[in-house]
Amino acid sequence: MRTSIPITANRARLARALIEAGVHDHDIATLLCCNQPRIYEIHKGLRFPEAGTADITTPVAKAALGALLAQAVLRLTGEIGPLIKGEEK
Repeated sequence: MRTSIPITANRARLARALIEAGVHDHDIATLLCCNQPRIYEIHKGLRFPEAGTADITTPVAKAALGALLAQAVLRLTGEIGPLIKGEEK
């Protein structure tokens, strides 16, 4: 079953940093396990406008992004893998 993770101020800060880095909204939504309209709202300043922007250049931030990416790949593999193999979900 698909679930979304709620957007917090910290996740909004990360999303804003990725937006500023040129990452597409739909890719950020996949990475953060939320729906694209939430990212759009962050992008337009409608959600968490006071949260600021995360610094994604630090080693800790890069490690956190790597962990989020790994989680996203595992989620997608679980959802798409069976389709590729011709299996039912």
